[in-house]
Amino acid sequence: MKKFLIITCLLWLILFGIYIAQKMGINNFDIADKVEQIFAQKNQGRNLPLVSDNSETTAENDINNGPETRFPDEPLNCSIPKFNQNIKINMPTALSYKSRKEVFNSRINYVNKSIFSCNNYKPSEEAFGGIESGKPWVSNNRCLNEGETSDITGTSEETRDINNPSILITIDWPYGLYYSYTEDQSKCTYLIIPKRAKYTAADNVIEVVYELSFYSINNAPFTFKGINARDLGYKYAYLDTSKSKNIVNFEDRNNISTDVIEFQDFIHLGGSCNVEGGCNNGSPFQPFLNFFYTKNSRDSVLYFKLWKEMPASKDAPAYINERMIIKNKNSYY
Repeated sequence: MKKFLIITCLLWLILFGIYIAQKMGINNFDIADKVEQIFAQKNQGRNLPLVSDNSETTAENDINNGPETRFPDEPLNCSIPKFNQNIKINMPTALSYKSRKEVFNSRINYVNKSIFSCNNYKPSEEAFGGIESGKPWVSNNRCLNEGETSDITGTSEETRDINNPSILITIDWPYGLYYSYTEDQSKCTYLIIPKRAKYTAADNVIEVVYELSFYSINNAPFTFKGINARDLGYKYAYLDTSKSKNIVNFEDRNNISTDVIEFQDFIHLGGSCNVEGGCNNGSPFQPFLNFFYTKNSRDSVLYFKLWKEMPASKDAPAYINERMIIKNKNSYY
Protein backbone atom coordinates (compact mmCIF):
# COMPACT_ATOMS: atom_id res chain seq x y z
CA MET A 1 0.00 0.00 0.00
CA LYS A 2 2.84 2.40 0.90
CA LYS A 3 4.56 1.71 -2.42
CA PHE A 4 1.30 2.37 -4.31
CA LEU A 5 0.88 5.76 -2.59
CA ILE A 6 4.44 6.82 -3.50
CA ILE A 7 3.93 5.91 -7.17
CA THR A 8 0.57 7.73 -7.25
CA CYS A 9 2.16 10.88 -5.79
CA LEU A 10 4.95 10.81 -8.35
CA LEU A 11 2.44 10.47 -11.22
CA TRP A 12 0.43 13.43 -9.89
CA LEU A 13 3.63 15.51 -9.64
CA ILE A 14 4.54 14.67 -13.26
CA LEU A 15 1.04 15.52 -14.51
CA PHE A 16 1.07 18.77 -12.55
CA GLY A 17 4.47 19.67 -14.04
CA ILE A 18 3.19 19.04 -17.58
CA TYR A 19 0.10 21.16 -16.87
CA ILE A 20 2.22 24.10 -15.60
CA ALA A 21 4.59 23.84 -18.56
CA GLN A 22 1.66 23.95 -21.03
CA LYS A 23 0.21 26.99 -19.26
CA MET A 24 3.60 28.75 -19.61
CA GLY A 25 3.88 27.78 -23.27
CA ILE A 26 6.95 25.59 -22.75
CA ASN A 27 7.36 22.34 -24.68
CA ASN A 28 9.98 19.63 -24.37
CA PHE A 29 12.26 21.26 -26.92
CA ASP A 30 12.07 24.59 -25.11
CA ILE A 31 13.08 22.93 -21.87
CA ALA A 32 16.05 21.27 -23.57
CA ASP A 33 17.05 24.62 -25.07
CA LYS A 34 16.90 26.28 -21.65
CA VAL A 35 19.13 23.59 -20.16
CA GLU A 36 21.59 24.00 -23.04
CA GLN A 37 21.67 27.79 -22.55
CA ILE A 38 22.38 27.35 -18.84
CA PHE A 39 25.32 25.05 -19.59
CA ALA A 40 26.62 27.48 -22.26
CA GLN A 41 26.49 30.38 -19.80
CA LYS A 42 28.41 28.35 -17.25
CA ASN A 43 31.11 27.54 -19.81
CA GLN A 44 31.61 31.14 -20.97
CA GLY A 45 33.81 32.07 -18.04
CA ARG A 46 36.18 29.13 -18.42
CA ASN A 47 39.62 29.34 -20.01
CA LEU A 48 39.19 28.09 -23.55
CA PRO A 49 41.82 25.98 -25.31
CA LEU A 50 44.28 27.48 -27.75
CA VAL A 51 45.26 25.84 -31.01
CA SER A 52 46.04 22.19 -30.33
CA ASP A 53 49.66 21.29 -29.65
CA ASN A 54 49.20 17.67 -30.76
CA SER A 55 49.15 18.20 -34.52
CA GLU A 56 51.82 18.86 -37.12
CA THR A 57 53.16 22.39 -37.57
CA THR A 58 52.57 22.44 -41.31
CA ALA A 59 50.10 24.83 -42.91
CA GLU A 60 47.74 21.97 -43.74
CA ASN A 61 47.09 21.38 -40.03
CA ASP A 62 46.79 24.99 -38.95
CA ILE A 63 43.86 27.10 -37.94
CA ASN A 64 41.99 27.13 -41.25
CA ASN A 65 42.03 23.38 -41.81
CA GLY A 66 39.92 21.54 -39.31
CA PRO A 67 41.65 19.97 -36.33
CA GLU A 68 43.17 23.17 -34.94
CA THR A 69 40.29 25.54 -35.67
CA ARG A 70 38.72 27.09 -32.55
CA PHE A 71 34.90 27.15 -32.57
CA PRO A 72 34.56 27.28 -36.38
CA ASP A 73 30.76 27.52 -36.30
CA GLU A 74 30.51 30.29 -33.71
CA PRO A 75 30.31 33.97 -34.65
CA LEU A 76 33.06 36.22 -33.33
CA ASN A 77 31.71 37.90 -30.22
CA CYS A 78 34.40 40.35 -29.07
CA SER A 79 32.21 43.00 -27.51
CA ILE A 80 33.21 46.60 -26.81
CA PRO A 81 34.35 47.00 -23.18
CA LYS A 82 31.97 48.55 -20.66
CA PHE A 83 34.56 50.39 -18.53
CA ASN A 84 37.66 52.56 -18.84
CA GLN A 85 40.95 50.75 -19.39
CA ASN A 86 44.60 51.65 -19.77
CA ILE A 87 45.98 49.76 -22.75
CA LYS A 88 49.36 48.09 -22.42
CA ILE A 89 51.69 48.60 -25.38
CA ASN A 90 53.43 45.31 -26.13
CA MET A 91 56.84 45.38 -27.77
CA PRO A 92 57.56 43.47 -31.01
CA THR A 93 58.72 39.87 -30.93
CA ALA A 94 60.55 37.58 -33.37
CA LEU A 95 58.46 35.29 -35.61
CA SER A 96 60.91 34.15 -38.30
CA TYR A 97 60.65 30.40 -38.96
CA LYS A 98 57.88 29.85 -36.41
CA SER A 99 54.86 27.72 -37.34
CA ARG A 100 51.45 29.19 -38.06
CA LYS A 101 50.25 27.42 -34.94
CA GLU A 102 52.76 29.32 -32.81
CA VAL A 103 51.89 32.64 -34.48
CA PHE A 104 48.15 32.07 -34.07
CA ASN A 105 48.51 31.05 -30.43
CA SER A 106 50.50 34.21 -29.80
CA ARG A 107 47.81 36.33 -31.45
CA ILE A 108 45.06 34.60 -29.47
CA ASN A 109 46.92 35.29 -26.22
CA TYR A 110 47.32 38.98 -27.05
CA VAL A 111 43.65 39.35 -28.03
CA ASN A 112 42.54 37.60 -24.83
CA LYS A 113 44.53 40.20 -22.86
CA SER A 114 43.21 43.13 -24.90
CA ILE A 115 40.13 45.33 -24.48
CA PHE A 116 38.43 43.07 -27.06
CA SER A 117 38.91 39.86 -25.08
CA CYS A 118 36.24 37.32 -26.00
CA ASN A 119 35.51 33.64 -25.61
CA ASN A 120 35.71 32.47 -29.21
CA TYR A 121 38.34 34.58 -30.98
CA LYS A 122 40.37 33.06 -33.78
CA PRO A 123 42.58 34.94 -36.26
CA SER A 124 40.48 35.76 -39.32
CA GLU A 125 41.13 34.12 -42.66
CA GLU A 126 41.07 37.43 -44.54
CA ALA A 127 43.66 39.09 -42.29
CA PHE A 128 45.95 36.24 -41.29
CA GLY A 129 45.04 33.29 -43.52
CA GLY A 130 48.02 33.87 -45.82
CA ILE A 131 50.64 33.26 -43.11
CA GLU A 132 52.83 30.22 -43.87
CA SER A 133 54.69 28.05 -41.40
CA GLY A 134 58.46 27.94 -41.10
CA LYS A 135 59.07 31.05 -43.20
CA PRO A 136 61.06 34.19 -42.39
CA TRP A 137 59.33 37.44 -41.43
CA VAL A 138 60.39 40.94 -42.43
CA SER A 139 62.30 42.58 -39.56
CA ASN A 140 61.87 45.89 -37.76
CA ASN A 141 65.51 46.66 -38.56
CA ARG A 142 65.68 49.49 -41.11
CA CYS A 143 69.42 49.33 -41.92
CA LEU A 144 70.84 47.00 -44.55
CA ASN A 145 74.24 45.80 -45.66
CA GLU A 146 75.30 46.48 -49.23
CA GLY A 147 73.28 44.40 -51.68
CA GLU A 148 70.50 43.60 -49.18
CA THR A 149 66.89 44.61 -49.84
CA SER A 150 65.39 43.67 -46.46
CA ASP A 151 66.24 42.09 -43.12
CA ILE A 152 64.66 39.03 -41.48
CA THR A 153 66.65 38.98 -38.22
CA GLY A 154 65.50 40.24 -34.84
CA THR A 155 61.94 41.27 -34.03
CA SER A 156 59.34 41.04 -36.78
CA GLU A 157 57.73 44.15 -38.23
CA GLU A 158 54.16 42.83 -38.22
CA THR A 159 54.23 42.06 -34.48
CA ARG A 160 53.84 45.77 -33.78
CA ASP A 161 50.21 45.10 -34.77
CA ILE A 162 49.83 41.39 -33.95
CA ASN A 163 50.91 42.04 -30.35
CA ASN A 164 48.69 45.13 -29.92
CA PRO A 165 45.14 44.22 -31.05
CA SER A 166 43.54 47.00 -28.96
CA ILE A 167 45.01 49.60 -31.34
CA LEU A 168 42.68 49.22 -34.32
CA ILE A 169 44.45 51.72 -36.60
CA THR A 170 48.23 52.07 -36.45
CA ILE A 171 51.04 53.91 -38.26
CA ASP A 172 53.53 52.09 -40.49
CA TRP A 173 56.84 52.89 -42.15
CA PRO A 174 57.09 54.29 -45.67
CA TYR A 175 57.02 51.27 -47.96
CA GLY A 176 60.47 49.94 -48.86
CA LEU A 177 62.36 52.63 -46.92
CA TYR A 178 65.73 51.34 -45.69
CA TYR A 179 69.07 52.85 -44.75
CA SER A 180 72.74 51.98 -44.88
CA TYR A 181 74.66 51.00 -41.76
CA THR A 182 77.01 53.86 -42.61
CA GLU A 183 74.25 56.36 -41.75
CA ASP A 184 72.94 57.42 -38.35
CA GLN A 185 72.60 54.18 -36.35
CA SER A 186 69.51 55.47 -34.55
CA LYS A 187 67.58 54.93 -37.79
CA CYS A 188 68.31 51.20 -37.66
CA THR A 189 66.34 50.48 -34.51
CA TYR A 190 63.74 53.27 -34.57
CA LEU A 191 60.31 51.80 -33.85
CA ILE A 192 57.04 53.36 -34.91
CA ILE A 193 54.98 52.16 -31.99
CA PRO A 194 52.45 53.92 -29.74
CA LYS A 195 53.81 55.69 -26.69
CA ARG A 196 50.65 55.02 -24.68
CA ALA A 197 46.96 54.24 -25.14
CA LYS A 198 43.70 54.00 -23.20
CA TYR A 199 40.01 53.28 -23.73
CA THR A 200 37.28 55.63 -22.44
CA ALA A 201 33.93 53.86 -22.18
CA ALA A 202 31.75 56.99 -21.86
CA ASP A 203 32.93 58.24 -25.26
CA ASN A 204 33.56 54.78 -26.73
CA VAL A 205 37.00 55.99 -27.82
CA ILE A 206 40.40 54.34 -28.01
CA GLU A 207 43.03 57.07 -27.57
CA VAL A 208 46.51 56.29 -28.86
CA VAL A 209 49.53 58.59 -28.72
CA TYR A 210 52.48 58.46 -31.11
CA GLU A 211 55.64 60.53 -30.71
CA LEU A 212 57.45 60.72 -34.05
CA SER A 213 61.00 61.90 -34.58
CA PHE A 214 61.31 60.21 -37.94
CA TYR A 215 60.02 61.79 -41.12
CA SER A 216 59.06 61.27 -44.75
CA ILE A 217 62.18 61.34 -46.91
CA ASN A 218 62.37 61.53 -50.71
CA ASN A 219 58.58 61.75 -50.91
CA ALA A 220 58.16 58.37 -49.21
CA PRO A 221 54.84 58.50 -47.34
CA PHE A 222 53.92 56.84 -44.08
CA THR A 223 50.70 54.85 -44.04
CA PHE A 224 47.86 53.96 -41.70
CA LYS A 225 47.30 50.25 -41.15
CA GLY A 226 43.99 48.62 -40.31
CA ILE A 227 44.87 44.94 -39.95
CA ASN A 228 43.69 44.84 -36.33
CA ALA A 229 40.47 46.60 -37.27
CA ARG A 230 39.86 44.21 -40.16
CA ASP A 231 40.67 41.11 -38.11
CA LEU A 232 38.27 42.11 -35.31
CA GLY A 233 35.47 42.97 -37.72
CA TYR A 234 35.76 46.79 -37.89
CA LYS A 235 36.43 46.82 -41.62
CA TYR A 236 35.11 50.28 -42.46
CA ALA A 237 36.56 53.58 -41.30
CA TYR A 238 36.44 57.33 -41.83
CA LEU A 239 38.63 60.15 -40.53
CA ASP A 240 36.13 62.64 -39.13
CA THR A 241 37.63 66.02 -40.01
CA SER A 242 35.13 67.88 -37.81
CA LYS A 243 36.62 66.22 -34.72
CA SER A 244 40.25 66.32 -35.87
CA LYS A 245 42.98 68.94 -35.69
CA ASN A 246 45.95 69.59 -38.00
CA ILE A 247 45.04 66.75 -40.35
CA VAL A 248 48.03 65.06 -41.96
CA ASN A 249 48.88 65.68 -45.61
CA PHE A 250 47.49 62.70 -47.54
CA GLU A 251 49.21 61.42 -50.67
CA ASP A 252 46.00 60.62 -52.51
CA ARG A 253 43.23 63.11 -53.18
CA ASN A 254 40.59 60.50 -52.36
CA ASN A 255 41.47 59.15 -48.94
CA ILE A 256 40.11 58.09 -45.55
CA SER A 257 39.31 61.74 -44.71
CA THR A 258 37.10 62.23 -47.79
CA ASP A 259 34.92 59.12 -47.59
CA VAL A 260 34.40 55.81 -45.78
CA ILE A 261 37.02 53.25 -46.80
CA GLU A 262 37.26 49.48 -46.38
CA PHE A 263 40.54 48.18 -44.96
CA GLN A 264 42.27 45.63 -47.19
CA ASP A 265 45.19 44.75 -44.89
CA PHE A 266 46.44 41.17 -44.70
CA ILE A 267 49.63 39.21 -44.03
CA HIS A 268 50.84 36.75 -46.64
CA LEU A 269 53.95 35.08 -48.00
CA GLY A 270 55.35 37.72 -50.34
CA GLY A 271 58.45 38.14 -52.44
CA SER A 272 59.21 41.79 -51.74
CA CYS A 273 61.91 40.80 -49.21
CA ASN A 274 63.87 39.12 -52.04
CA VAL A 275 64.57 36.12 -49.82
CA GLU A 276 64.32 32.75 -51.56
CA GLY A 277 60.91 31.25 -50.82
CA GLY A 278 59.49 34.60 -49.70
CA CYS A 279 58.71 36.17 -46.31
CA ASN A 280 55.58 36.68 -44.28
CA ASN A 281 54.80 40.38 -44.52
CA GLY A 282 51.96 42.88 -44.55
CA SER A 283 50.17 43.93 -47.71
CA PRO A 284 48.73 45.54 -49.86
CA PHE A 285 49.69 49.05 -50.94
CA GLN A 286 46.73 51.32 -50.06
CA PRO A 287 47.28 54.86 -51.43
CA PHE A 288 44.14 56.20 -49.70
CA LEU A 289 45.89 55.60 -46.34
CA ASN A 290 49.27 57.13 -47.21
CA PHE A 291 50.35 60.45 -45.70
CA PHE A 292 53.44 62.65 -45.39
CA TYR A 293 55.00 63.66 -42.10
CA THR A 294 57.89 66.12 -41.91
CA LYS A 295 59.85 68.14 -39.36
CA ASN A 296 57.47 71.01 -40.07
CA SER A 297 54.36 68.95 -39.36
CA ARG A 298 52.30 70.18 -36.43
CA ASP A 299 50.97 67.89 -33.72
CA SER A 300 47.85 66.19 -35.05
CA VAL A 301 44.65 64.88 -33.50
CA LEU A 302 42.95 62.41 -35.84
CA TYR A 303 39.49 61.10 -34.98
CA PHE A 304 38.63 57.83 -36.74
CA LYS A 305 35.15 56.32 -36.82
CA LEU A 306 34.88 52.56 -37.37
CA TRP A 307 31.99 50.29 -38.38
CA LYS A 308 31.43 46.56 -38.85
CA GLU A 309 29.16 47.13 -41.84
CA MET A 310 29.30 49.82 -44.52
CA PRO A 311 27.40 52.76 -42.98
CA ALA A 312 24.66 54.62 -44.83
CA SER A 313 26.90 57.69 -44.66
CA LYS A 314 30.09 58.87 -43.00
CA ASP A 315 27.90 60.79 -40.52
CA ALA A 316 26.37 57.59 -39.13
CA PRO A 317 27.18 56.76 -35.49
CA ALA A 318 30.30 54.61 -35.26
CA TYR A 319 30.53 51.20 -33.62
CA ILE A 320 33.76 52.40 -31.97
CA ASN A 321 36.11 55.37 -32.37
CA GLU A 322 39.86 55.89 -32.26
CA ARG A 323 41.49 59.23 -31.45
CA MET A 324 45.09 59.19 -32.66
CA ILE A 325 47.41 61.91 -31.37
CA ILE A 326 50.64 62.33 -33.34
CA LYS A 327 53.24 64.43 -31.56
CA ASN A 328 56.15 65.78 -33.55
CA LYS A 329 59.13 65.59 -31.22
CA ASN A 330 61.14 68.01 -33.35
CA SER A 331 58.34 70.35 -34.37
CA TYR A 332 59.15 74.03 -34.80
CA TYR A 333 55.68 74.96 -33.50
